Amino acid sequence: SDTSNPSAPIIFPLSYPKPKLFVVFYLSLRQFILKRMSRFSKVRIVGLFLLTFFCSLLPAQEVKVIIDADSLRVRVGSPVELRLSASAPVGSRIALPEIQSNNKIWEVIQTDSLIEKETPEEIHVFRKYTITFWDTGTIKLPSFPVTSALSGSPVSDTFFSHPLTFSVSYVKTDTAQAPKPIIEPLETEVMWQEYWLWYIIGILGIMILSILFYFYRKKKANAILPQTIPPKPVHERAFIRLKELEASGKLERGEYKAYYSRLTDILRAYIELTSNVKATDLTSEDILRVYKPATSSQIEKLRNMLEVADNVKFAKYEPDTQTGIALMQSAKNWIAFEAGV
Repeated sequence: SDTSNPSAPIIFPLSYPKPKLFVVFYLSLRQFILKRMSRFSKVRIVGLFLLTFFCSLLPAQEVKVIIDADSLRVRVGSPVELRLSASAPVGSRIALPEIQSNNKIWEVIQTDSLIEKETPEEIHVFRKYTITFWDTGTIKLPSFPVTSALSGSPVSDTFFSHPLTFSVSYVKTDTAQAPKPIIEPLETEVMWQEYWLWYIIGILGIMILSILFYFYRKKKANAILPQTIPPKPVHERAFIRLKELEASGKLERGEYKAYYSRLTDILRAYIELTSNVKATDLTSEDILRVYKPATSSQIEKLRNMLEVADNVKFAKYEPDTQTGIALMQSAKNWIAFEAGV
């Protein structure tokens, strides 16, 4: 491959000339000769020499294993396509592996079906794997085993691909610049003839609703209106939702993503109901930039809670149970301080 281009795929062919089948054949025949010619040492030595020479002339089985990737420099969470192929002489049986995920480093997204092609001289086996990485730095994929055997033979050989080394990095974002405004949709001229049927349906609907409302008001003219109960303060509703989250048992069952997502939703709803910040529609960084809490220490506490929750939701971070309990208490203290209770 071209080493000047880091994104070019790297191909590593491996070839093993001597399969185990001929080794077994040689040992069996050698044992047979030793038993039959034990009384004739000279003849035995000549026979072993001829047997060794004969086995050295036996045809070798060549199996080539090739592995390559789209690119060796990738971003976290971006899909990467691996291609593993093997070729052997006609009459061989080749088995490619099922690559397993490493949940903390990489994950196998998709494994394609096996593709076989045969020529008069060789048989080719091919399979594609789609993987993604969840960690940064230099990550080395191990060698993958490929087994091969002649048809009808119980003995098989194992060949290994060359390991691949990937350089994984985060996507760099410029947080110093303000977000760009959303482009408004294009306006087109609307012809009333296209919606005349909907106009008629709307007018008839309004008339029917007006008649029904008239008779409803006439029937309920003397009814006593029920007394409305004022809603609870925002911080009390937030405390109720936090207690419901504690009682749900999600943290004890290991449902960390659902637990931390619900906790941050409660914090975002409190911020939106007590300020002019549309917290439910903003990212964590945008909230920390525009929201002004009571003190500077409050903004740092909010930052820590949002960062832990974002790592759990998007980076597959799995904190222990005590961290979840401590974060719940921090959320309660933060709301209480903001509400002045």
